[in-house]
Amino acid sequence: MSENIFRSLTHHHATQAAIGRDLFIDIRQKLEDAFRVDMSCIQEKRSMSVAQTPLQKLVGEIASYQDMSKGWDGYNGEPIRHDVVSDVLNFLDVFPFKQEKKELDLPIPAPSGDGEMGLYWRKGQAFAEVSFFGDGKISFYAVNDGIDLESFDDCEIPKSCNHVIDIISNIISNYFT
Repeated sequence: MSENIFRSLTHHHATQAAIGRDLFIDIRQKLEDAFRVDMSCIQEKRSMSVAQTPLQKLVGEIASYQDMSKGWDGYNGEPIRHDVVSDVLNFLDVFPFKQEKKELDLPIPAPSGDGEMGLYWRKGQAFAEVSFFGDGKISFYAVNDGIDLESFDDCEIPKSCNHVIDIISNIISNYFT
C-alpha cells in the first residue's frame, strides 16, 4: 500500500513538474516574443530617425513640446499650448529655408514658461527671433552689433506674411549663414 501511495505521489510530483516546466517554457516564450516585438519597434524608430532631415527633426522636436506638463522648466512653467505649436509649424512650412544658392540655417526653438514660443538665430553679434503667441500672428526682431535691423508685430501667418517672410529670410541669409 505504501508503495502505491509512493508511486502515486511520485507520479503526481512528476505531473506537477511537467506542468510547471511547460508553464515556465510558455511564459518564457511569450516574454521572448514580446521582447522581439519591442526590439523591432526600437529598430524601426531608429531607422526612421536616421532618415530624417534636420528640418524634419526640428519639426518633430517642436511638435513634442505639446506633450510638456506644467513645471517642465523647473519653475512652474506653463505647457506649450497646441495653438502656439501649430503657429510655429505653419511658419516653418512657409519659410524658404532652401534658396537658390544656399540653404538657410535652421532656427533654435525657444519654448517659454508662459506657454508661448520663439525661434531664434544667433551668430556673433547678430540675433533674430520670431515669436509665436498662439493667435495666428508672429512678431519679429533682429539686431546686429547693437543696431536694430528690423522689428514688427502682429503679422498673420501666412496670409499677410509673404513680404515679412521675405524680409526675415533676407536677414537670416545675410547675417546667419
